[in-house]
Amino acid sequence: MKVRQRSSIWCLVAAAPVATLFSPGTAALAEDPFTACDKRFASAPDDRESAFCYFDAAKQGAAWDLVIERLDALSARRPDNPWLHLYLGQALQFQGSPTAEGRFRRAVETSEERHDAEAGVRARLELIRFLNHLGRGEEAEKVLARASVIAESLNAPDLLARVRIRQASQLRYEGKDLQYAAHLLDLAERAVLADGLTSLNKELLDAKALVSYALGRYDAYLRCNELLLAIAEKEGDLTSIALARYGIAVHSITKLPSDSARREARALFESALAAAQEAGHPQLELRSRYVLGRLIGAAGGREHLETCVHRATGLGGAGKDLSNRCRQALAASLVDDDSAAAKDLIGQVLAASQHSDDLWATAYGSTERMYLRWATLTRSEAIADSLEVLDDLEALRELQSSGSGRAGLMVLLGDYYHRLAGRLLADAASREDSELAFTVMERLRARVLLEALEAAAAASPPPSAGQLVERLAAVLRSRVRLNRRLLDPALGQADRQQAIAELDAVESDEGRLRHQLADAAPAYGALQALALATLSQVEQSLSENEALLSYQFGLDADFSGRFAGGAWLLASTRGGTRVYRIPDRVAIEPALEVLSDLPDLHAATAGFVRLHGDLLEPGLADLPSGVERLVIVPDGNLHRLPFALLRPSADDEPLVARYQLSYAPSATLWRRWRDSEPLTSEAPVLVLADPALAGLSEATPDNSGLRQWAFEQDARLVRLPYAREEGEAVVAALGGESRLLVGEEATERLLKETDLRRYGVIHFAAHAVINDEVPERSAVLLAPGADDEDGWLQAHDVVGLDLDGRVVVLASCSGAGGQVLRGEGPMSLARAFFQAGAPVVVASLWPLPDDASARLFESFYRRLARGASVAEALAEAQRQARRRGVPARAWAGLVVLGNGDLVPFPGGLPGTGLPPWMITVLVLAALAVLALFARRGGTLTPHPSPKGRGE
Repeated sequence: MKVRQRSSIWCLVAAAPVATLFSPGTAALAEDPFTACDKRFASAPDDRESAFCYFDAAKQGAAWDLVIERLDALSARRPDNPWLHLYLGQALQFQGSPTAEGRFRRAVETSEERHDAEAGVRARLELIRFLNHLGRGEEAEKVLARASVIAESLNAPDLLARVRIRQASQLRYEGKDLQYAAHLLDLAERAVLADGLTSLNKELLDAKALVSYALGRYDAYLRCNELLLAIAEKEGDLTSIALARYGIAVHSITKLPSDSARREARALFESALAAAQEAGHPQLELRSRYVLGRLIGAAGGREHLETCVHRATGLGGAGKDLSNRCRQALAASLVDDDSAAAKDLIGQVLAASQHSDDLWATAYGSTERMYLRWATLTRSEAIADSLEVLDDLEALRELQSSGSGRAGLMVLLGDYYHRLAGRLLADAASREDSELAFTVMERLRARVLLEALEAAAAASPPPSAGQLVERLAAVLRSRVRLNRRLLDPALGQADRQQAIAELDAVESDEGRLRHQLADAAPAYGALQALALATLSQVEQSLSENEALLSYQFGLDADFSGRFAGGAWLLASTRGGTRVYRIPDRVAIEPALEVLSDLPDLHAATAGFVRLHGDLLEPGLADLPSGVERLVIVPDGNLHRLPFALLRPSADDEPLVARYQLSYAPSATLWRRWRDSEPLTSEAPVLVLADPALAGLSEATPDNSGLRQWAFEQDARLVRLPYAREEGEAVVAALGGESRLLVGEEATERLLKETDLRRYGVIHFAAHAVINDEVPERSAVLLAPGADDEDGWLQAHDVVGLDLDGRVVVLASCSGAGGQVLRGEGPMSLARAFFQAGAPVVVASLWPLPDDASARLFESFYRRLARGASVAEALAEAQRQARRRGVPARAWAGLVVLGNGDLVPFPGGLPGTGLPPWMITVLVLAALAVLALFARRGGTLTPHPSPKGRGE
């Protein structure tokens, strides 16, 4: 299918850079606003600033038709001046005139005739923007390629930065490789900051905001718009003020749609509308009306939508999509209207949206389209159409070459999956509906992780990519150098910030090279055809004593008040699946936030009782009596919830007292790990504990240390005195040829050189860095062990390990935590170990206290040694910790991820059959016998028995 992309409706903004698009203000002007420009042009007619002065006059309130008239007259007198053609084209473009293209092309021609490379690059960039608005993306790409070649041949950072901004914007426009677009903007930003090119700041912020939004990075999107607003207000730039206010308003509708959030969003969009009207910016005005129309609803909302429909048609190519979107929303508002006019409009909209090769338009029009289809067509027709849209969304997703790009895009598009699955479940009249809803959600869950596992068998880069591989290796060496520098405790704040900036640059270069590798070797970066689990397959894979609880954690209603899919629990056993409606994210997430902030989880008992009732109670009540193991497939922020602590009442036992628990990012991955080959190993465990790190300080008795760390000013690594104790206990519990590496021996180099398949379990008792903003920087901290290692065991290091079939235990900070992306789940350290082949990872949702952690793991491993499964061993260790009165924060955060049913040592290890208490009793008895033997001079002759009274 030939794909033609346009900009999104939520974040489609002014076509031209905000630094060069000005519109009439309200200031009083002299009778002739061009007097100063005429003088300047007379003295320096070939300078860019002389031509720009006329265009800039619009910022001071000059009418666009007067600007166009004056520039047209001057270009007739000086037809060889590319700057006059360029700014005349921009003025015409702003007015929606199709004649702008001719002016841009004339500017390119005259710049080549005069050998003016700067004018040629700028003219091409404007032509690219215009071609995109006409849907002529292939032409735009060719023009952009030429502009890039010219810019790279010049020593002009500002031009190269402009080209990179345009390249990034083009990628976003086409829906291609958004992660690489973000990398290009990072490169442009460094050039802008290094050379003080403040004129580019606003254009850069505009582009960064749009790419951030498309990647689901809403906080970054908000920051860009807030910075843009600050600059624009300082400069009095009305267009940029309107743009920034619109962006801030858009961010408000990424929040949970509570009543207060809806009021806030309406106020922000009304402010954006007023700013757009003051700036004379029709596109931003109509986009604000579109959202207000949906927010307000009823007659007031329809008035906004009708205005949008009628006025957008006069905006040329850029207005076509906007008009269509407003027509869709207007039709959706009339669904309950039985008039002929309403039916006619709905019919027109459905017909117009039936066939589209514009994937962005499909993506952003999916909500209204689904609503209209389900409200007006038969159920089977609505389902067929909805699945077709789902295929289109995934076509857009597959344009991303990086996993992070695909994951980020699904944050933006994931609502559609929730809506469709929820619609199927809300009317579930048949088993077929539940099956289909389950499959829809599996198409969303942890797809990037699943694709990474599938791609592990993909072809290596071909010989032709050898140079790229070498350059990537050099970049990774640079990262090692910077990481080692950041570990220096004596590094000052200024030097630390410089090193972090250099690390940003190195990581951007790594992203670019990986992008080029994917292009050079399509098989190396290709997505695999994925076989997703069906509900029937899941049921057949479950044991008789096991249930799988699959959650959909959506919204009952969106900002428009329309059904948004709701929240659901599907409880599956070998005997079938039951579906339960549960409270939605608006109701549950505030409780999750409160629980995450409580230092004492005992004080949160009431919250855990409530969540048990909301999330578990209906499903557990209907489970067969023999179920004792639960596999939980969370969604959204439920990944952060310690299900182990949920309980029916304050007086009842917590969930972990009744069930063995394990977690999976998707049912498909759970089945994959469940069906993997049983592991075999020569030695039970390899332990890396308390690695020797620079800048360690001794822990005090009152603070035994948390297993976490971050690169912050004055951050100190605290010694983990119990980590060695933990390692010794683990090795003692499993025995055999187990190996313990501590201090200077616990190195990254040794880990990479060790044959890890010899060991059944790999255990890390160490500090970890968890980076929510840049998950790739998260790492387990080891001693380097070589000059070419930094000791940061990061994701790219982990995936190179051979962990096929091994159990991994991360007794460190928040190995199961990290930024939660919709559908994908936590971007955690555990993911990397799965990619390396581990079918099960034991990790924590939060930092672990060092002392309590050591004893907990000793108990866990004793049970593993006696032949318990991973989930069973952890459940028993947690129950024992609870009986001993250990605070819940020290044990409840530990979770089993993946195949918790895996038994690392079937039948138990030799010499580990007796429990510790019995061994102690036998040892004491033996000592007593030996003492008695010694007192009797070495004989074991018994004393004669005393005679009884009857003898």
